[in-house]
Amino acid sequence: MLTRITIAVFAITLLGLVGVTWAQEAGECPKIELGGPRGHGKYFGRGEIYLITVVASPVGRDTEIRANWELSPSIPYREIDDSTVMNPNSGARYISFVATPDLRNVTVNVSVRIDGLPPACPNTKTTSFKVQYNDESPREIARTPRNDRRFEEGNYYELTFTLREADGSVIALIVVNYSKSDTKTKLREYVERVSALLTDKFSFAREKFSFAFNEKNDEMVVAYGWPTEKQHSWETDVEKLPIPD
Repeated sequence: MLTRITIAVFAITLLGLVGVTWAQEAGECPKIELGGPRGHGKYFGRGEIYLITVVASPVGRDTEIRANWELSPSIPYREIDDSTVMNPNSGARYISFVATPDLRNVTVNVSVRIDGLPPACPNTKTTSFKVQYNDESPREIARTPRNDRRFEEGNYYELTFTLREADGSVIALIVVNYSKSDTKTKLREYVERVSALLTDKFSFAREKFSFAFNEKNDEMVVAYGWPTEKQHSWETDVEKLPIPD
């Protein structure tokens, strides 16, 4: 059950709205952008959560707007409380839905009407996406630089948000790329720090994630949805790596 959600705003990767100017000029009509789930077309269908976002900009900070949503077919969704959003965008509204097995191959039509915009301004937007499950390949959920913490929190929150309600057949596998210049101690410290972030800050159950290591000199970390039956021990893996202690 979702409680108070602290969502990292995905404006960096969704809709390219970073740095938008919020001072609305008199008579200017806000542009409405409606974004479907990130990475759509590669769902699990195992109870994971996906986000749909609408953004109207520019919108004054004191402007009160409300989004009225309609999804066809009529699948259940939840409105996200704007007050719980990290770095809130005054013109953004969010809903989420759970990908269940019965949505396989379903095309979802989304329509939203924004109330509170200037009179005579367009206030509706539509989009659609198809829920096509990928049973074979793991789905990439989040990607973040290993040694750059500026975007780390938002990317890891996206991971926990997506898989928080997933059923027991899928976990988050966090693949840490390393180079020959790394040490096992550095990798263990990274795992411990990220584990604390996931469990303590985001209340993500310890049994819902694991780690793996990949020799690739780009200092990236990529998190996947991974079948539970393929889970393994990262502690054993790190001991076998061809790098110093």
